[in-house]
Amino acid sequence: MNTKDSQFSFLLQGVYSDRQLISLVETLKTIQQKVLKSEDKKHLTTLPHDIFAAWPEPTRSETVAQQLEAASTFLESVLVTAIQLAYQPSHDQLKKIATFLRSRVQPELVLQVSVNSDLGAGFILQYQGKRVEYSLSSIINQSYS
Repeated sequence: MNTKDSQFSFLLQGVYSDRQLISLVETLKTIQQKVLKSEDKKHLTTLPHDIFAAWPEPTRSETVAQQLEAASTFLESVLVTAIQLAYQPSHDQLKKIATFLRSRVQPELVLQVSVNSDLGAGFILQYQGKRVEYSLSSIINQSYS
């Protein structure tokens, strides 16, 4: 991730799941199409309020359309980390899990959550070719093998 892209880290403030990430990328691309036609920053007002409020003013050497392209590129490079849980987490739980993993794995990270009731309890985490499992079923299987 280069330093130019890091100016868009604020986009991940309220984004914790891959679904939220996809929705935000689609929104940016829609706005980008409108901006390309008019080069008017008013189209950014369709972004969520917190994102619009944090959006940087374009420099002399860049346009709003170029900013949107850079933001989309940044979001498309975010690490999507698969996590299997024995239950469907609430939004607050998802936020806590994502915040913890961002501090340990990579700051630009979102979760792809799936429910696997066979785990009993715990989780399976997959990222960057690694698989980490801390589940009741794996403990039971290790005890009886």
